[in-house]
Amino acid sequence: SSLLFVEDSPINLKILVASAKRLGYRFETAMDGLQVVDAYRKESFDAVMDIQMPKMDGMEACRAIHQYEWDVRRKSTFIIILTALTSQDAEQMVLDSGANRFFSTRNHLLMRSFRKEFCSSLVRPCTTEY
Repeated sequence: SSLLFVEDSPINLKILVASAKRLGYRFETAMDGLQVVDAYRKESFDAVMDIQMPKMDGMEACRAIHQYEWDVRRKSTFIIILTALTSQDAEQMVLDSGANRFFSTRNHLLMRSFRKEFCSSLVRPCTTEY
């Protein structure tokens, strides 16, 4: 299994990619929710995605991925949603969409922890060089 980072902010995507490279994980990137759903239909990924993206938001993409899994009887993927939103209502909406984890990018301590731990909670390291 590998990671799929879905983020429309080049800066945030660069942070995610740097963390994955440093930890030696395989990954792909996408810029919007439609791309993540299309990519997931071709290959199984653990996904880390933004909540607010063009074409299809993270919650819609999460629901579409889980519907596809149900339709083809594929094992459920692990999905983390990143957002600048901080409210408990936003967290509940994200979890209700089928995401496994919610991280607010405004909570810098949480994001520091996320960058340290996110890959180890998702997939095993690969030996492929980048």
